[in-house]
Amino acid sequence: MKPVDLRAGAQATAPFMEMNPQGLVPCLVDDEIFLTQSLSIIEYLDERYPLPALLPAQPILRARARAAALAIACDIH
Repeated sequence: MKPVDLRAGAQATAPFMEMNPQGLVPCLVDDEIFLTQSLSIIEYLDERYPLPALLPAQPILRARARAAALAIACDIH
């Protein structure tokens, strides 16, 4: 993990914009893969690196976790 200083505008620098042209955080870099958006990153990590699990095993709990992530990303953000 590498922090991005938003107040200093680090998300608008050329190196960061090469990884994420939207200039937004979060941005996950895994080998040669670049992913943005919290929920897609959570699901990718959960599938690529299953232990420890980031999402619950039970379908209803997984759905609730996704709903919480979407509420934060779409409504609160």
